[in-house]
Amino acid sequence: MALLEWTDDYLTHIRVIDTDHQTLFDAVNALHDAHQEDKGHERIGSVIETLRHYVVEHFDREEHFLEQAGYPDLAAHRSSHREFNHLADSLATLYEQNPDFVDVDKVIDFLGRWLTEHILETDMQYVPYVRGEKEGTPHPSSNHAKEQNEVYLTFTVPQDKADVIKGFVDTIVGGDHAAESFEKAFKAAQDQLNQSKLAKARKLFGTEQG
Repeated sequence: MALLEWTDDYLTHIRVIDTDHQTLFDAVNALHDAHQEDKGHERIGSVIETLRHYVVEHFDREEHFLEQAGYPDLAAHRSSHREFNHLADSLATLYEQNPDFVDVDKVIDFLGRWLTEHILETDMQYVPYVRGEKEGTPHPSSNHAKEQNEVYLTFTVPQDKADVIKGFVDTIVGGDHAAESFEKAFKAAQDQLNQSKLAKARKLFGTEQG
């Protein structure tokens, strides 16, 4: 029996989005079935990897729609996606390192709750904008001309950190010795952040014995 049941309550009436959401339901159900049928670590790990990669693809598609529609809460929506991606990456790493440490029941419960709540409470808020029922303000990245080797980024940061981040970007783009030093420091900070993400995943998904 499927863990998650797709109903009309989850329909956004945006075909591509609804297809993605149904695929994610199927992926969570596949993880549930593999665990219930004791398919083994390799099969469960494969399902986790598939789910992780498909979530990234879906988030990219969804954010593109929101940019085109000028959705006013795009930054917050994108932030929730980024937080989930970090957690999914950490989960995949934990499972690859030590499958026995991961409580798959906790994983399934978390994924089911997050997916259903995210669709019903968060995604439904953008539907009127994407469907043209409300008018948004197009984001600069939706029509920003750029060179082939450039990427246009737009994101929201705390006001008191804006100057620091601008300075960091300017230095990195400069490509001199200072840029190399900044990149090394950034990579070290990222390593620390990744360890923090793994610790969070262990707390959420670890077994009692772990």
